[in-house]
Amino acid sequence: MAIDRRNLKVLANFCSAAADAMAFTLMRTAHSAFVKETEDFSCQIVTREGLAFANPRQFGAPWYSGIDYGPLLEAFKDYEEGDICITNDPYSGFVATHSPDIHIWKPVFFEGEIACFVVGHIHNTDVGGAVPASLSRSLSEIEQEGLRLLYVALTRARDRLTLCGYAGKKTPKGVAFDPWYDLLCHAFDKLEHSLEAIPLKAPFDDLEQANTAVIRLYGQRSATLTAEAAITPPEVILPDFVTRIVAQAEVDLERGRERWAAISQMGDEDREDEERAPSPLESQNGLGRYRRGNLIHKLFEILPDIAPKKREEVAARYLDRQPDLNAGQRREMAGAVMSVLNDSRFAEAFGPDSRPEVALAGSIGKSARGDAIMLSGRIDRLVVTQDRVVIIDYKSNRPAPDQAEDAAIAYQRQMAGYVALLRQIYPQKTVEAALLWTDGPKLTPLSEALVNLRLDEILVR
Repeated sequence: MAIDRRNLKVLANFCSAAADAMAFTLMRTAHSAFVKETEDFSCQIVTREGLAFANPRQFGAPWYSGIDYGPLLEAFKDYEEGDICITNDPYSGFVATHSPDIHIWKPVFFEGEIACFVVGHIHNTDVGGAVPASLSRSLSEIEQEGLRLLYVALTRARDRLTLCGYAGKKTPKGVAFDPWYDLLCHAFDKLEHSLEAIPLKAPFDDLEQANTAVIRLYGQRSATLTAEAAITPPEVILPDFVTRIVAQAEVDLERGRERWAAISQMGDEDREDEERAPSPLESQNGLGRYRRGNLIHKLFEILPDIAPKKREEVAARYLDRQPDLNAGQRREMAGAVMSVLNDSRFAEAFGPDSRPEVALAGSIGKSARGDAIMLSGRIDRLVVTQDRVVIIDYKSNRPAPDQAEDAAIAYQRQMAGYVALLRQIYPQKTVEAALLWTDGPKLTPLSEALVNLRLDEILVR
């Protein structure tokens, strides 16, 4: 199919959401303060050539965005589905800035071919260097920073794995080989093995001739492949959308048949005057409305993953780093957020089945004119359980109404659009929507009848 602006937007949002999910999963599962507190990590989706095209929009170290993974990806050949590669060697691919930075990458296959790679890194606390934390200005050699990970995919040794080491006359006593070779030999010594002498095709001379080498053999020898089997080129079958010829008539027919908009903008033209969105220049408590809302959204995003006893401390540290806030504003915003998080009525919204800032895009149907209605947006909080899905959107700059029907029409249509998209993703589950007002705090759910009413209003426009 042709890649038009609509499909490009859908793909861009999909890839961006995937990168956000990678970073969010890493932050939730990590135990290291380097990940949880300083966010010294990165996640990216890169092309087969190693160039990034999707990065997390809010998490991680921004200076790693766009780093060229090409030399690193080329270090391994013949990737297979399920492969996971890892390294912390600064001189292998030139992506690790020092040994504590551990990089990992994985090929993503589509119909048997590599479509892209997912990559990432974290700063590890210690990798066994000469000093605690493995970092010091006194270190002059890479080996002093710590052990570099084996630059070989051990799990790929399906037929055989050959591990070699060589000690010359000038090798210091007690350091026979590279540390990793010695460590692996120590581990393999515990396995049953046999000794076997093999002739060397290219004898080397280190003040003495060596025409044979003694090897330790673990297990049975694998079958020897013929040269013809090794050079047989694989059959490459391109997907249909690459080889299919698209007629200009199909392009002209598709162009202009869709209507793309942000969910929050649907049906904006029939708002009442009192429902108009407040000006971004309007202030509340001496602070711009958007600025206050953004800060509260950020606290709702990061605090649920913090231990309850430490949430107030983390919130205070975060707000203290905002130079445009005074003490009263910091107390007011921290209090508004903590009153919600400490309220048992909202426990499900911030429990283990929830996640923040979920991007989504897609079609909810066709308008009365037959135009496809394409919507894109970002859900503040999404809860997915075994039998239901709950969409929660924060509202921090307006007083809470008594019921959802009294909220701004734009808010109601926004939630209806979210529901329509998630009904397609979770057809076997009940999809619910609610507005969470920090002024109160108060949670106002939208009934199914109200959601369907606002959805019909979007489709008939």
